[in-house]
Amino acid sequence: MANKKNVIMFKCWNVVRSICEREAMVTKYFNEIDAMLDPVIKKAEEPALTEFEDDLIELVISVIGFTGLIGPNLVRVVHNLKHYAKKFENKIAQIYLVYTTICKKAQQLFSSKQVLDDMIEIGIQAMNFQSEAIERSLQQIFSIEGCMVLHLAIHVDAAEPVHARRPRREPVDRDLPGLAEVRAA
Repeated sequence: MANKKNVIMFKCWNVVRSICEREAMVTKYFNEIDAMLDPVIKKAEEPALTEFEDDLIELVISVIGFTGLIGPNLVRVVHNLKHYAKKFENKIAQIYLVYTTICKKAQQLFSSKQVLDDMIEIGIQAMNFQSEAIERSLQQIFSIEGCMVLHLAIHVDAAEPVHARRPRREPVDRDLPGLAEVRAA
């Protein structure tokens, strides 16, 4: 019975994906598509139970790419990217593509402090990822992906108008020789 449900789920998902890969359909039925995704996205909010995060990510990229818009249900996918990154074991190339697509087409989403904070957290986790099971060269690739996400977050944050920026953290004072003289100068 469970196998039959999985087959039905994947067939339905293939239909949704094929609709969202066509610009004419996405632009004409944007609101309907976003509403239709509600039950799927509710299931995807529990990453341990979901097997199709990569499909959701591709869907977000496609919809934003075609319309420059992101509906309330797809915003929930963006807010779950942090959880997907952990499930992907910090292999975040697909997540980076979501953020670059948002940068190009739907920058208004970056007005949410949570999105930038999540970007920074995802980037740092990927940069610091260590595993005995993965060879060093692959770990370096994952670190580079993390650097790319952080780089993008810095540029997005710097592009905000000065009056809209979040308050910056004060630098930590350290007892470094000559620091007081440099600051006084």
